[in-house]
Amino acid sequence: MASVGAHFLPEDIFHVNTVMTQLVLAGNDFDQVPSALRSAERLKSLDISDNPVRLLTVSSFFKLKHLEELYIRNMPELEGMEADTFATQENLQALHIHNNPKLKEFDVEAFGIFWELGGNWSLRQLHLQDNAMEFLLEGTAPWEKIQILDLQGNPWACECTNIWMRRIELLQELTVRLRCGSPAKYEETPLLDAPEELFECHHIEEDLDEYHRGNVHTALLSLLILAALTMALVLLCLIRRRRGALWGRANRNGSVY
Repeated sequence: MASVGAHFLPEDIFHVNTVMTQLVLAGNDFDQVPSALRSAERLKSLDISDNPVRLLTVSSFFKLKHLEELYIRNMPELEGMEADTFATQENLQALHIHNNPKLKEFDVEAFGIFWELGGNWSLRQLHLQDNAMEFLLEGTAPWEKIQILDLQGNPWACECTNIWMRRIELLQELTVRLRCGSPAKYEETPLLDAPEELFECHHIEEDLDEYHRGNVHTALLSLLILAALTMALVLLCLIRRRRGALWGRANRNGSVY
């Protein structure tokens, strides 16, 4: 279905093909990821490249939990990825998000936060080259678990937020175009060779760490509250069932006049 000028898909279009594992929707006129894809739950490879989508959200790939490869390339209007955009893609192995000239925002929780709690992380390739990104927070992903990480061709701000890029182990061939976009004095300077003092900003790093810890604590608290409510509901049902049984027994044993 590539390059056919499509801008809409009927909601039931994939109901008759429940075993489809690969789909290419590149080169069409979709301004959002079609919600009809939710019925193609067995998809393993999806290419949504070259469409005028402006923003990707938690609903964009909802229910596509079997996805292993996702291509989001050459999107002329794409500006950002919101929190939880990829939170339900538990089997995703390769994510290609590159050559998107307006893409600046990649939310720190784009992959959700539950991977921090359970250690469930499948992504092995992340291609983010040639976008318009200036910042990418360290807490976005467990970078050490990603075998191929391409950050080249972005105007990265050489300052404290991005210091982690200098600490992780990148493939040598994927550092050639890893350069500073700012400050202006160091524009086009290799990020790994920029002066160390540019990246000193301890108080901001501490604030970001506290922010992430707060999110994780909130998630844990939510899970505990949900568990407590579930237990309370089960207990209430048991009590009501017990009372019902006793009431029925009392009625059966009562005197009849």
